Amino acid sequence: MVDLQASRVEPRTRVVGVYGSDTNQEMMISQTEAQPLHVGIKHWHKKEPKEDVCLVTPFAGKDYCFNNYLQGIKHLPTNNMSAIWYDNSNDESFQKKLIETGKRLFADFTLLVDSTPETTIENTEQYKDISWRCHQIYKTIEKHLNNDKLTFVVEDDTEIPSIALDRLKRILNENPKVGTAVGSVNSRRMKDRTFTQPNAWRLVIRTELPPSDFSSGGSFKKVEQARLIAEKPYGTEIIGTSHIACWLTWTKLIKKIGFKWYEDGVSANDCVWGYRLMKAGYYTMIDWSVKCKHWWKLGDEKGYF
Repeated sequence: MVDLQASRVEPRTRVVGVYGSDTNQEMMISQTEAQPLHVGIKHWHKKEPKEDVCLVTPFAGKDYCFNNYLQGIKHLPTNNMSAIWYDNSNDESFQKKLIETGKRLFADFTLLVDSTPETTIENTEQYKDISWRCHQIYKTIEKHLNNDKLTFVVEDDTEIPSIALDRLKRILNENPKVGTAVGSVNSRRMKDRTFTQPNAWRLVIRTELPPSDFSSGGSFKKVEQARLIAEKPYGTEIIGTSHIACWLTWTKLIKKIGFKWYEDGVSANDCVWGYRLMKAGYYTMIDWSVKCKHWWKLGDEKGYF
């Protein structure tokens, strides 16, 4: 077991992810915490889930990558677990697809239906607006989380590998000071998506090698000196904050810490989560071998990185 407490690192204050004019910055900073949105709730219960994990996904009508998302979660024990899906597409046909799929896959399925404009975050022009919209959605999800021990968030444009849940669960179970475990997802907003680190991963505070039995016979590369994503194919690393595309955390921590958009000079929902986690005495750890596909569509072209 990695001894995290022995090298406790105090969280650092840093402005991350504040965009727009000074007026807009002041406006967004003043809105430190969104109120949950009013949503419709549709619930289907087939049986009591045997798994202690709830899969959470916010959907924004991205029909082009829905099958890729399903390709990833098909490796999960969906028939024995619960799920909360959040739909703000305002698309009746897409919502019907979500309902039919969720009812078929999960032992316990809840769909939160949000008709609040913007219909999708892609319709917003500035990143600060997208960030605030995401924050509103996660505040709403936070309110409706059930009592499962673990919350597994997989974004609607993310395809997880078959090893994802087992690897991330192992990280959390190995040390009680790790509060969130995340997979590797490249940033869609970076021009060079292979040789740069997303902003949310730059607050690296310490690196560690995993236990020798962590992989199924695979080798691990020490990541302490690696600077680039391409140089980090294996291993686990403690980071200051993380993305929210593929991450696993204790539900009790979400209910205890909660989501905020801004705190102590740190802004954006995902960055503030990692910062508040450290303030509460926990760590975020990334497993670089959990490589997810992050899907995109521009015009008629579709792909992932």
